[in-house]
Amino acid sequence: MDTFGALIDKLCTVDLKMWNNQEILYQVRSMEFDEFQRECLSTPDKQRAFFESIKKCCDLNFQRNQLIDELDQMFVAALTGKIDPKTLVQLKHKTYTAPGDDKLKIEEAGSVHEIPLAHLFEIIAGDESAQQHFYPHPFNEETAVAICRYKHDDKYFVGYHDSKIAAYMMLRGLDEGFENPSFGVYVAPDYRRRGFARQMLEFAIDTCGCNGYKALRLTVVKSNLAAVKLYEEYGFIFEPGDGDTLVGWKSLDDKGTTDN
Repeated sequence: MDTFGALIDKLCTVDLKMWNNQEILYQVRSMEFDEFQRECLSTPDKQRAFFESIKKCCDLNFQRNQLIDELDQMFVAALTGKIDPKTLVQLKHKTYTAPGDDKLKIEEAGSVHEIPLAHLFEIIAGDESAQQHFYPHPFNEETAVAICRYKHDDKYFVGYHDSKIAAYMMLRGLDEGFENPSFGVYVAPDYRRRGFARQMLEFAIDTCGCNGYKALRLTVVKSNLAAVKLYEEYGFIFEPGDGDTLVGWKSLDDKGTTDN
């Protein structure tokens, strides 16, 4: 469930996008019909451009109304006691570090991350090592947007360093009916060997434990020795998977804290 702050953040983002896409509408307001035909409909290219602008505005207006409805329902539920207001407040982002590591700010993927996450997906799509070790879903702009607007039990996170997304992490499988989530992580080439995979893993372990999950699962390619070593450090026990993969399991304590 989104928090109050998360919904307001999404609403502000949609409002900004609407403002940026409504310039053509303000121009049309001051036109006579003949001028409108000439400026907006005189060629197929102009017709398509006008259509795309109107369609974009309609889509954004629909998203805006949905967010307003969600906020209204959330306020009513909190005021009438149907949900605990404390669950609607976003916790401060936690920074995870290991000795000598750079700091990484980890956030759940949301509407504000659509463009930077799409850029990271372009990098992943062109990374040959990722094609061997990390292929959970297509890496394109459409998938990035869908993930940032996702509102179910599966969770997706980004790790920021110097205002850029350096890492991407998933906790998936819950929407498919599994009792415990599966972990997956990718660190961009320019940010490797700086402890970022470790920080994302610690965040995942803590998040899963605090949310009552009893175990964390992952799949890793056998040849990815650095990843296997890292996971073993955090108590994952491996068994053979499909093909050249290993399936790892880690039991979580009640608090989901990391001791490493």
